[in-house]
Amino acid sequence: DRGSIIVRGAGPRGLRFWIEPDLDGENTPRNLWEAWAELPLGDKTWVRAGQMRMPLGTEYATRDEVLPLVGYGFTSYLDGIHDVGVSADGYVTNSVWWELVGSAGHGFGLQGRRRSDARYSGRIVVTAPADERQVFEGPFGGLAYAMGSEYSGPVQLATPLDQTVFSTAHLDGDDQTWLHWELGWRSRRFRFGFEDATGEIEDVPQPGGG
Repeated sequence: DRGSIIVRGAGPRGLRFWIEPDLDGENTPRNLWEAWAELPLGDKTWVRAGQMRMPLGTEYATRDEVLPLVGYGFTSYLDGIHDVGVSADGYVTNSVWWELVGSAGHGFGLQGRRRSDARYSGRIVVTAPADERQVFEGPFGGLAYAMGSEYSGPVQLATPLDQTVFSTAHLDGDDQTWLHWELGWRSRRFRFGFEDATGEIEDVPQPGGG
């Protein structure tokens, strides 16, 4: 169903880069999934810039080819985007990870529809301590909040088989907000998780009002 070519590498001072073109161009507006560079600031903080995945939960943060089932669920379709922007992330402790992201409004959703609204988000994830392989086992949980001064694009919902449940027309609303939380358990190759996404878009023009 999909093939990918990924170019990645490293440079001085811990610099990393990642380039992933979209070979068929059906799900991205510019034939590009990701193209970013990342630089560490100390031992536990990183800064990244470019076009990148901007998840609010663990599922959309996981690449689709390594998901345990066939595809992404409802929450990833609702609030998961790729966009051009800047992010910073790091560890408070070995069990607490945080991320701040700002997008420029040149992005797209999971089904390739353009999203022309800037979004700013913060996310925190708490896990069991990582072992010597840098893998954690046990419970995990996360909370994310995203906001923007406008919402320009459709709202789409699809199943893990990429079958559309509904898709709105292009919306030109104001003041989007998203609250995304998750709970789960990971043990070796088994992972179970529950994610919840609640979003709101204000002042969407409609016939007879908004």
